[in-house]
Amino acid sequence: MPLVKGRSDAAHSANVATEIRAGKSPAQANAIAYAVQRKARAEDSKHAADFKGALDSLNSIADRCMSPTAPKKPKESQ
Repeated sequence: MPLVKGRSDAAHSANVATEIRAGKSPAQANAIAYAVQRKARAEDSKHAADFKGALDSLNSIADRCMSPTAPKKPKESQ
């Protein structure tokens, strides 16, 4: 049975139980479950950083679009 790719404690517990049912020792099952949980947290961090970068870019574009620009005065002809 596949392991739950989650970062929660419930996912960790489910993974430990799955590995024990598969015949692994409790210590080894716990180590595997922690490894899966650690990988899931790292992936979430990466996605959060990507999202934050995109959000910062959008905010800077919006700031440039919304900033008031000084009206240009027409040149007076002599």
